Amino acid sequence: ENANIDYMMRIHRRIEQEVEDPEVAESLKPWYMFMCKRPCFHNEYLPTFNRSNVHLVDTRGEGINQITSKGPVFQDHEYELDVLIYATGFEVQKTGIYNQILGEGALDLQDKYREGMRTVFGIHSKGYPNLFVMGGYQASFQFNLTYMLQTQGDHIAECIAYVRENGFDTIDPTEETEEWWVQEVIENRGKTTRNEECTPGYYNFEGESQRRQDGNYNGGIRKYWAHMEKTRERMSDAFNVMLMERRGVDPDWQAFLSHSFQNNIAWDQMVSSMVFPDEQNEQTRGSAYFLTKRLEKYGQNPTDFPGLARDIGRMFLGMDLACAQCHDHLFIDDYKQADFQGLFAFINNSFIRRDTDYPAIGMKPVKTKLAFNSVFEEGEFSTGPKLPGLDEIPIPEFVTGEEFATPPNKETKAPGVPKFNPLKFLAEQLPTQANDSFNLNAANRIWFLMMGRGIVHPLDLHHSDNPASHPELLQLMAEAFAAHDYDIKWLVREIALSATYQRTSMVTTGLDDAKPREYRLFHEKPMSAEQLMWSMITATGHLQHIPDTTNTSTSQTDDEQDQLPLGLDDIRADFLSAFANPPREPETEFAPSVRGALFVLNGPRVLDWLESRPDNLTAKLETLETGFATPLYLAVLSRKPTQEEADKFNQYIESQSDKSTAIKQAIWALLASNEFAINH
Repeated sequence: ENANIDYMMRIHRRIEQEVEDPEVAESLKPWYMFMCKRPCFHNEYLPTFNRSNVHLVDTRGEGINQITSKGPVFQDHEYELDVLIYATGFEVQKTGIYNQILGEGALDLQDKYREGMRTVFGIHSKGYPNLFVMGGYQASFQFNLTYMLQTQGDHIAECIAYVRENGFDTIDPTEETEEWWVQEVIENRGKTTRNEECTPGYYNFEGESQRRQDGNYNGGIRKYWAHMEKTRERMSDAFNVMLMERRGVDPDWQAFLSHSFQNNIAWDQMVSSMVFPDEQNEQTRGSAYFLTKRLEKYGQNPTDFPGLARDIGRMFLGMDLACAQCHDHLFIDDYKQADFQGLFAFINNSFIRRDTDYPAIGMKPVKTKLAFNSVFEEGEFSTGPKLPGLDEIPIPEFVTGEEFATPPNKETKAPGVPKFNPLKFLAEQLPTQANDSFNLNAANRIWFLMMGRGIVHPLDLHHSDNPASHPELLQLMAEAFAAHDYDIKWLVREIALSATYQRTSMVTTGLDDAKPREYRLFHEKPMSAEQLMWSMITATGHLQHIPDTTNTSTSQTDDEQDQLPLGLDDIRADFLSAFANPPREPETEFAPSVRGALFVLNGPRVLDWLESRPDNLTAKLETLETGFATPLYLAVLSRKPTQEEADKFNQYIESQSDKSTAIKQAIWALLASNEFAINH
């Protein structure tokens, strides 16, 4: 407040220096605090009041009495004018912008907002389909207006594209989503009492500052952006974990996934890019990481071509053929050695290119069929590239020296491009509507991402001895997914709208014997390390306290080196170390671990987030005298406590002499619970 007063006194002194008439100068001095209204200044503004033809009439807040045909009247004095310019101000976003916008049922938007604004991101409002408002209240102004408008524009463009691509006519938020955003705005509104003494204006919603939902979203542009980004970020994270199984991180691969989900690229196109990457396409060439990472050598081990063949079968056909490499599978009659060797023949001549700074695959000329032997059968067998259930691809013959469409370049070290590339045929035959195994596996894996369990489970063991729990449903989803051109958003939406997805995980009367494969209850599915990280950041209110770590300076003091790294990449690394599975191990089950328990129990990262900081969960609970349990449970578990839970938590915190410590312990107890660690 002292700084505020000092700043306003500087403005007062400048007015005194510029305006010659002391009485006029005194009338021009703002009496309100800085930023109640924006002070009017430019090089010519104040000197204008020194001109002989300029007169200032100070109404002392009363305003003019009337306007006659000659001019305005104040205190019985009529001021004759040639031109009258109306510049008395207006109620921003209450009068002009929202006038005469009628929604469903002819409801005027002004009337809907009469008891408080209700939007999603400050852009959408329930009952006003296809209406997009940019720059309005309940959006984020805390960083840069142009950047915020760009963020909103990107979001609106994606909404319109989604409507068009899916054959819809309108887009409109639900009441539940609208209520969620209203509560987000209120939760992040910050202090508004500083504006209560201001003259009415848009900083205090024309003097109605008690309506906390009517201001800007004060969670910051980073969090505002994150709300609109989180869906595609979640899909990128989920598919990265599923497809790469924690093998590593590559920026070009991440860019491929982000681009794919941001633009709703069809699943068949994504798979085609992964198995036959186009290094000329900057947006998709990172897809080669699926192959290159699996072709890397580890220590003295040879290139794991069998592992790559196995993973193509697992990820895209739902078949783990690893035990059929040397003979027909001993326990699964459907899995034949010829199936494994047919997949192997697609990739055994591939290699990692070394002439690029991004993931890229090369292919040696394939001249003959792949020969193989069985440990149980006599004789030698051979096969060309072949997918299970499909015809073998014939290998063409070329005169020596004519195998390449583009010969190798010794100067650039670029490998040659062979005329026959098995990966091209893999991309053409694998992700197609005619490939039933591909369609069933794709539908099953997306069902798993939503439900936490596959209709066929484990995901990579589709065979007749492990039938689908609901075969008709899986077949229907697979066919419909293919018919909708492998639109992932469409399938996710269909699953989300189902009664199965919307069931509770609470065991009630008659459901005591419910089995996971029946889906009579919602399956308690594990959250990934990334989901746990974002959930814990959100629950504790720590996002606003994560610093920008774009400064690449490497000079640090000894004290700084001993401090806990605070950047988002450092946080992510800690969570992956604590909760992610080892590389090459699928993350399909809830698997509590000692390292994960210790991370929450006494890890410095979690304990640091419990410390009271401005507007985090601990600080907000410290402002209360009673009723701690409800805001605590809503923040951490997204539900209200039962009466028994509320009584226990409230009594515990209220009974402690050190209330701050008790609050931190209560937050920690919920963060450490199984309920927090699973989606249910």
